[in-house]
Amino acid sequence: WLDVTLTIDDTRPEVSDAFLGRDETKARQWIKSMFADPYATTHDRSDPLISPVLGDLRGLPPIYVQVSEDELFMPDSLLLMRRARELSLNCQVDVWKGMFHDFPIFTPRMKEANAAVIAAATWLKDGAAQRPSYYRENIRQLRSPL
Repeated sequence: WLDVTLTIDDTRPEVSDAFLGRDETKARQWIKSMFADPYATTHDRSDPLISPVLGDLRGLPPIYVQVSEDELFMPDSLLLMRRARELSLNCQVDVWKGMFHDFPIFTPRMKEANAAVIAAATWLKDGAAQRPSYYRENIRQLRSPL
């Protein structure tokens, strides 16, 4: 979670996260009450220690992000990429079609989760994500912001 302020204005009616549903306003309110409020407590949510994408990204190593095209946090991932690119940092975002937030935690039960974990592992090992060929049509590889 990169921006706990939940202020990125990217309301997309087509969002249909499997866990959060289609109503983005309602999803944001639920996320705020269940996670943001308990996490930040009385701290300023715009503090980079709480919302890292709002801080100074200089000096970060290469960044690899996997996100679903339908999840509430996709705008956070694109903001991270935009900010990283402004600083000429190596940042790559894989946007998965038809997945939901945190789908990689369903390894080994979901083949898409397995592919995501393999891609992340090869990124860590080799600096380049290795994606199984049969998933390539389900992933948009972004090397620059939309």
